Amino acid sequence: METNNDLSTLFALPPSSEFLSQCPAFRLLVLGNAESTKVDIFSKIFGVTLPKNHLAAAFSPGHDITQELELDGQNSRLIIHTSPNFGSGDEQAYARVCDFLKARQSPSAAPADRIHCIWYCVACDEDRSVHGLEADFLAHLRSAAAPDTPPAVLVFTKYEELVGRARLEWSRDERRSGAASSVAVSHLIGDLASRRFEERIGGRWDGIVGGGGRVARVCVANDDGGDGGVGGGRSGFDALTGTTVAALKDWNAKLAFAAAQRNSPSISTQFAANIAAEYFTVDTGHARKRSGVEVGGILRDFFAKATQVFNLKDRDALLLAPHLLDSVLAAAFESRDELGLLQDALEGGDGDGGGAHQQPLIGLLSPHDRACLLAQALAQTALFFHGLATAQWAQGDPAVGLTEQSIGRELREMRLGTGRKSVIEVVEASPIFTQCFSRSEISELIVRAVEQTQEVGAGQNPISVSSELKDIPLTSVNDRGRDDLVLPCGMTIVPLT
Repeated sequence: METNNDLSTLFALPPSSEFLSQCPAFRLLVLGNAESTKVDIFSKIFGVTLPKNHLAAAFSPGHDITQELELDGQNSRLIIHTSPNFGSGDEQAYARVCDFLKARQSPSAAPADRIHCIWYCVACDEDRSVHGLEADFLAHLRSAAAPDTPPAVLVFTKYEELVGRARLEWSRDERRSGAASSVAVSHLIGDLASRRFEERIGGRWDGIVGGGGRVARVCVANDDGGDGGVGGGRSGFDALTGTTVAALKDWNAKLAFAAAQRNSPSISTQFAANIAAEYFTVDTGHARKRSGVEVGGILRDFFAKATQVFNLKDRDALLLAPHLLDSVLAAAFESRDELGLLQDALEGGDGDGGGAHQQPLIGLLSPHDRACLLAQALAQTALFFHGLATAQWAQGDPAVGLTEQSIGRELREMRLGTGRKSVIEVVEASPIFTQCFSRSEISELIVRAVEQTQEVGAGQNPISVSSELKDIPLTSVNDRGRDDLVLPCGMTIVPLT
């Protein structure tokens, strides 16, 4: 067993298979109409493809809200219930939803059976009024007298139509023609659409959902027409993802959403970093590895949990390959000494800090050096998953899954790029190994190491093999806004204006 000179109590790792046992799937209630935007919402945020006719039936007046939406096994971490919203004044639909929520949110309901969040979807229609049933429902959701009511997000769909009207209004003024670059015009149209939304739509709902913070508000568009606005284009889906996770107060619900979403690698990385922080103790005033569990056991446990948190499409279970963790560490560490210590820890320990196995060499390091090396290994592992998620989710195609080629490409980029060196330097320069007051500092360090590495490595991984170029379809281009296009390989294309 490893020698550890810190004063923490012994720590035992629960089986990674029980990691999401409290809430194995995120249960979402969507209230709305059969609009095309919802197809994109489910696709962009959760990576599931739903036929439009199925959605039309799911939001029809006669739909049974208790029936879970059929996802055909596309995302085992997600459960969706649907019902029409109350814009038409359907009192029966209103009563069914209220009864459903009352049953689901009862004190006797298990956490996994509760509704974790509500998305109330309405179109960006300037002529649409707020029905009294909608006002009553949303007012109840924001009421402090309803503590068991799930958090809600008011989702304004079809924002691209509002942007289109703003663009038409702009183009009618001939005096503006040619006065600004395309990028500047895009910004101006976005600002115009944002003001138009607030004046003609948003303000109408603010008196109902404003205050209390229990009902958030997001705009989304089903194409890039909303760029520059208050949430249109890709940024709208990002905003809905971030707003949802921020609205959730229960930790298990937050974790369930993080493991269900397939939109934001950063959210997944944050939760993975929170997991990593649990392997350390700060009782002595500086970050140290917990006693009672060996480094090899920690690395295997973290890899298994990161696989669940990132929820990548992996039909062939490639992430479960027995030697993949070894390959990740080999790609991440240039120093043979550090790599040798980690590989010896994986081979020599029994994973729980006990047993009769020979003591791994990493146990001979000082507590400071051992904690630093462990943090570097965890950050490198998080970087590996972050890279896979960025490449897969940026393509926006729910059918795209992991392949041996995509995993090999990520390992090659780690080995040949600047990322691994950046992670090691960021962690090594951190003061938490000499002065640390909370585990949040450890998770923040890992997130910072991954994010800085992404910034340093962006655009520094050239495509040198013709076969890789052939593998990139046009649909894999991620339009992040008005200024650049980013390919899965990391290449940045800057438009000329």
